[in-house]
Amino acid sequence: MIIFYFLVQVPSVQRWGVNKLTAYFEEQWGANVKIDGFRLGFTEMLAIEGLLMETPQGDTLIAIGELRCSFNAHLMSLVMSRLDLSSLYLKDVYVNMIREDGVYNYQFIVDYFKTGGSDGGKKPFRLKLEEVSLVNVNFLMDQKDKGFKMRSSIPAGTMQLNDMSLPDAVFDFSSIWINKPEIEISISEDTREIITQEDIVEVIEDALESDTIEDPDFKILAEMFLLDGGNFRMYNNTTYEFEDSQKDAFDDNYIDLNDIYIELESVSVAEVDVAAEICLIKFKTASGWELSRLQAGQFRMNAQMIQLEQFDLQTPTSHLKDALTFRFRSFSDFSEFEDKIMMDARLNESYLSMQDLFYFAPQLKNNRFFINHNKDKIVLSGRVKGRVNNLRGEDLLITLPGNTTFSGEFSGRDFSTPNETILNIEIEDLNTNIQSIKQLIPGLSLPENFNKLGRIRFSGRFDGFYEDFVTFGTLQTDLGQIKTDIQMNIVEGTSKATYRGKLEANNFNLSKWIDNDEFGRISFKAEVKNGTGLTLETVNANMVASVSSLVFRKYEYKNIQFIGSLKRNLISGKLNVKDENMDFTFDGTIDYLSEYPEFDFVSEINNLDLFALNLVNKPLTVSGDIKSNIKIRDISSMHGTASLKDVVISGGEKSFTVIDSLNIIASFIDQPYKTFELYSDILDLSLLGQYDFTSIYPAITNILVRKHPNFSTLLGIQDENANIQSNDFAFDLHLKDSRNLLENFNIPIGRIRDFKFNGNFTNQLNSSFQYEINQLVLPSFTMENVQIDSLLLVAYGNDNSSDLIFNFRHGLIAGVEIVPLDGNITLNNDTLAFNFGSASIMKSFENLDINGKFFMVDDKYHVSFDFLEFEALNNRWKIAEKNFIQFSDSSIYTRNLRFSNGDGMIDISSTGNFGALIQGNDIDIAIFNKSLENTGLKLIGDASFKAEIDNIKTMEGLRIETGIRHFGLNDLLLGKLNANATMNDTKSNLILMLK
Repeated sequence: MIIFYFLVQVPSVQRWGVNKLTAYFEEQWGANVKIDGFRLGFTEMLAIEGLLMETPQGDTLIAIGELRCSFNAHLMSLVMSRLDLSSLYLKDVYVNMIREDGVYNYQFIVDYFKTGGSDGGKKPFRLKLEEVSLVNVNFLMDQKDKGFKMRSSIPAGTMQLNDMSLPDAVFDFSSIWINKPEIEISISEDTREIITQEDIVEVIEDALESDTIEDPDFKILAEMFLLDGGNFRMYNNTTYEFEDSQKDAFDDNYIDLNDIYIELESVSVAEVDVAAEICLIKFKTASGWELSRLQAGQFRMNAQMIQLEQFDLQTPTSHLKDALTFRFRSFSDFSEFEDKIMMDARLNESYLSMQDLFYFAPQLKNNRFFINHNKDKIVLSGRVKGRVNNLRGEDLLITLPGNTTFSGEFSGRDFSTPNETILNIEIEDLNTNIQSIKQLIPGLSLPENFNKLGRIRFSGRFDGFYEDFVTFGTLQTDLGQIKTDIQMNIVEGTSKATYRGKLEANNFNLSKWIDNDEFGRISFKAEVKNGTGLTLETVNANMVASVSSLVFRKYEYKNIQFIGSLKRNLISGKLNVKDENMDFTFDGTIDYLSEYPEFDFVSEINNLDLFALNLVNKPLTVSGDIKSNIKIRDISSMHGTASLKDVVISGGEKSFTVIDSLNIIASFIDQPYKTFELYSDILDLSLLGQYDFTSIYPAITNILVRKHPNFSTLLGIQDENANIQSNDFAFDLHLKDSRNLLENFNIPIGRIRDFKFNGNFTNQLNSSFQYEINQLVLPSFTMENVQIDSLLLVAYGNDNSSDLIFNFRHGLIAGVEIVPLDGNITLNNDTLAFNFGSASIMKSFENLDINGKFFMVDDKYHVSFDFLEFEALNNRWKIAEKNFIQFSDSSIYTRNLRFSNGDGMIDISSTGNFGALIQGNDIDIAIFNKSLENTGLKLIGDASFKAEIDNIKTMEGLRIETGIRHFGLNDLLLGKLNANATMNDTKSNLILMLK
């Protein structure tokens, strides 16, 4: 043996040995093997340089720059088909595994070690190895028949083996360490017509389950596996362009993982049966997404299952944990994932960030809900199991951003085909709001008042397809509770939808829903049968509804029933109300959405207590029959007839009005000449011509503001800025007898009989108008402290001026009797001229004749009298010329406000802002004797007086001084009399002193 070791140190002997060894393998394998250098040391170490092994076809299979190994047994064991190595060092290694037509290029070696040699009669070759060190090891797998290519390189690595048996295909490692490996997988462009994404799975499966290797059982065990700093890239260059590699979303056409760290324990690999404990896996993608940590108490993968138990997956923003299992018949099932892969996922106290969700589902970036919550997380727990197209969830608890939570269970089929998806959802609790729902469901359009529902909590079920389903449950909102039981089918679109179901509201806040404080809460039940169409143009449904409680103006209505149908924009049916204070029936149709809504119905009002219903503030009840066949959009757009019969209006137990009949005939629509006629035993009214009610008042105010700005300001009239229409019509009103109708409506006007009012009105757009009141006859009129008998009035005018002539026979105003009065008033621009005359307007005030003007100067009102004469106290009084009164909110000012009767004079002048001074001289007090005729007293004397008041608006600071010369009573002369009186204000007593 010593001689053998010395011999092998001789270069010529080594060359002879290398030639013999390479010749042996060439003979056994039928392939070329070359070795550049060979050295066998005294320490039983073998070193080989430049090892090249080719396939029988002449292609390179393995090239090794340097190989060193240490033996536990000397080389003579090769004679016994055994090789026992303590270590193996490999450097600059290149391995090429090529497959064509289903056969790998290394098949000849596998066959050799299995059979024990080319003759197949020897014992199988056994190799034992304790440690392997790798430096710059490169590996290529090129499956040309599948268009699959994998390149990998290992700069450094170490493997410690407990046991290894090539014949038994057992590799038992105590540790495996690989440093910074590079792995790249690509699909060849040359095979793009036959390559699909699913083929990647099949390629890996075929590599692990090659049919060409007989009895391919093998087993790899590792107590510890560590991969530190690796990179992995897989791309399909039939579809992928590298300039897209930095986009921020997962793309299965290009996967690029960097800084990979994998630490495993208790690794077991038997063919495709892989098991391990994952201590840590982490990596980053080229686009920036990061897996911070993946741990699993148990990982297992075989030909029928991939399983993660007690896993803990973390990214910088997400955390998922518990268990995940995929079951399948073969790896090729992944190409039909939705139908063939059985999932079982259990999540506990997990959360998923929007950033990670966007990475794997970038289409969600188009959803407003996820965009608005792009920095938030989804909290998940529960269990989901089954195939995608036959899936169910149990004990689910999902919390979405915006404080939306879901708890419950579901099952469903055909999720991959939305039009065929069947869902069965048991909702234990859904807590959300309308804003979140609108964001989650793109295109959902709801009226703004849905936002008033506030927090929404729903519990119930949903069964069926997305567009053909049954749902029922209870919806609790901030406004009240709603219960639903609805079946709906919208497969053919909303216009052809079919539906039926029930809706029930309990104590629902109608006031906030419609934003009207006059309403309160409502409770009702409604049922829809045989419904079709969900658009206004196609809706057609039969319905039954009952309102058990409805609050309006603090009154609670009860027992309201409706039976009818809704067809397109037509409501038809019967409405019955049997409330204590509202008892009526309605039978007919309402076409509410046409251009001219149509009301065709009959109604019997048995009792309508408007006071009890809080509709009026004094007792008032109404009963009667109504029949309507009329179209009406607004007051200026009507057509048809309406009638009231046997109407009773009562304002109390003893006060009531009976209207035997009232008929309305209107012809407004689509005609330039309109008619409106009303006939009843109370009044008759007709309007004939061309008119638009809504534009008459704006037409007048528009012209008044432009032609008479000061008077418009005084009367508070403002320009309506409306679209003015032309009008030309005649009107005729005859109030036959108001009876006590006005009293019943709490209008403080007495009974009116035979009131006539007629005339005409014309305006041209917003440029001009003219009017005539041909007759206004009011035989009697009473209102509070005003009573007028036989008022006659005639008026005419245009946009520049108006003339009004009036006469009334008798009147009583504030207790003052007014006897026949004639007059006329003329308005020209901003000046109002007036002229009144009366032979005896009131007692001791006769032959009144007034002629004057009223206008405005800046912000002051100005009144002047061109002529003013009257008889009072047996004297004829006349006002001085060039007089006027000016007054405003801040002051009163007078000039020449002086009255004289020839011998005496009374002068009124202003003092301060609101003060007045009234002085009289040489007033014969005998003027008062006519008023004292019934007393038997007769006054004698000439009087002078002075009266001052500080504020005539508040009547504060009144002071009076009076002096009478030669005062006498009857025929007795008493001499001089002085009198003084003072009063601080209206609440103080008058203090009188005589002297």
